[in-house]
Amino acid sequence: MNKNLKLVLNIITWTLIGLVLCLALLLAGLRVFGFKTFAVVSSSMEPEIKTGSLVYVKDVKPKDLEVGDVITYALDDKGNTATHKLGLIQNTITDTHYYTYGINNDNYQYDEDGNIKTDKFGNKLHTFDPYTTYDNIQGEVKFSIPFLGYVANYISNPPGLYVAIAFGALLLLLVFLPDILFPKTEAVKEAADAKQKETADGTEAE
Repeated sequence: MNKNLKLVLNIITWTLIGLVLCLALLLAGLRVFGFKTFAVVSSSMEPEIKTGSLVYVKDVKPKDLEVGDVITYALDDKGNTATHKLGLIQNTITDTHYYTYGINNDNYQYDEDGNIKTDKFGNKLHTFDPYTTYDNIQGEVKFSIPFLGYVANYISNPPGLYVAIAFGALLLLLVFLPDILFPKTEAVKEAADAKQKETADGTEAE
C-alpha cells in the first residue's frame, strides 16, 4: 500500500515539475532564441490575436518592415506597449513614421460622401494610430499563445508573484515528501544489503 502511494506521489510530483518546466520555457526560456514576450491586454487585434495572449516578438530591421506586419511597439517610457498591424510607412526628411491600427477597432476612413473607404480587395480601411518611430519598435510578432499573457501578468506582480513562489516551495516539498512519509527502516536496509551481498557471493562462486 505504502509503495503504491509513494509511486502515485512520485508520478504527480514529476508531472507537475514537467508542466512547470514547460511553462518556464514558454514564459522565459525562448529568450535564448532571441524572442521577447509581451502580454496582450486588449481585444484590438482579435480574432488574429486573442485578448490575454502572449505574443512572441523578434527584432526586425527597418528595411524588412512591410505594411501588413504585426509589430509590438512602446507607447511610453513606463513599459506600456501596443501590438498592432502596420498600415503605412511614411518617410520624412528627418525620420520614418510607422502608422499602425487594431484590426478589431471600429475606426474607419471615410470618403467625401461618408462611405467607408476600402482597398482593392474590398477590405475596410482603418484610421491609423498616432505614428511611432523605429526606436520604439520592439519587433515583429512571430506567433502568439492564447491565455498565456494572463499567466505572465499574474505572476509578474504581487499577489501572483507570491503565489508562484509558494507553489515552487510546495513543489520542492513534494520532491522529498515520499521519502519523508515512507522512510526505509533499518531492517529493510539490512535485508536489502544482505540480499545484495548474497547475490554478489553467488556470482563470484560461479
